[in-house]
Amino acid sequence: MNKSLRLILLSFWLTTLAANATDVPVWELEGTHNRFLLLGSIHFLRASDYPLHPAFDKAYAAADTLLMELDMDNMDTVNSIMVIESLSKDPQGLKLKEQIGTARYQQVITRAEMLDINTLLLDDKEAWYAAIVVSQIRLMQMGFDPSRGIETRFTAMAMADGKPIDGLETLADQLGVLDRMSIDTQAEFLLESLNDQATAEAEMQSMVTAWKSGDSEALAQTMLEGIGDIPELYSELIVKRNINWANQIEQLDKSNRGKTYLVIVGGMHLVGPDSVQHQLKSKGISYRQLAD
Repeated sequence: MNKSLRLILLSFWLTTLAANATDVPVWELEGTHNRFLLLGSIHFLRASDYPLHPAFDKAYAAADTLLMELDMDNMDTVNSIMVIESLSKDPQGLKLKEQIGTARYQQVITRAEMLDINTLLLDDKEAWYAAIVVSQIRLMQMGFDPSRGIETRFTAMAMADGKPIDGLETLADQLGVLDRMSIDTQAEFLLESLNDQATAEAEMQSMVTAWKSGDSEALAQTMLEGIGDIPELYSELIVKRNINWANQIEQLDKSNRGKTYLVIVGGMHLVGPDSVQHQLKSKGISYRQLAD
């Protein structure tokens, strides 16, 4: 499955589901001073993907505070633009062709033209950001809309209801993970984002179907397939952030009493042997999946 599309759809911003029909896509941490509910977000969704499982709204209703990857209700638009502008361009002013070399750049041009993507959008960007742009364009071509994503939905609800939203990291932290990767990893990320045109839409549909139906085995396979093929990407984007977030949740539990937190992070962070839950389990915090 296309690594870049999967990363954009899931990692920055699905929750682990079980195949048992009585389970719901919400996890609860056990042995804590506060109540922590974990669920995830597909950052881009389609109108046809709704309605969602009622468990999402039940988890939201129970929460005093929402904990997301970013502090979504206090995003400074001007500062966000400045961060993106600063990180998305090579500090030495190198164009994309100069960063990744002529041979790889020609592959990018050829594949982009086949996908009707204007390469002028990419030329003055670093390779990792070009991959993000390409992946977002392709998802929107398939009908996936960021305004229908889970974070967007819950942020609007929380702002209307006066529920606070806290962030696990800043935008600079989040994008810096990709910005710090080696140029070879960035180039592979970009080329992957331009692959699999014939099967990409079917794969996206399979993933959303698995998410909605609660097929945990299919989810783990679909979300993590291929990511391990780029060790630096997996380590920086998934493992290190999972450890960081687990540490923050542990500290938050020690500093408060009797609150309910709804933790919403990307799905890749809640599946597999390096998941946030597994990091917490190593700290003595167990978890269970709630039943409908």
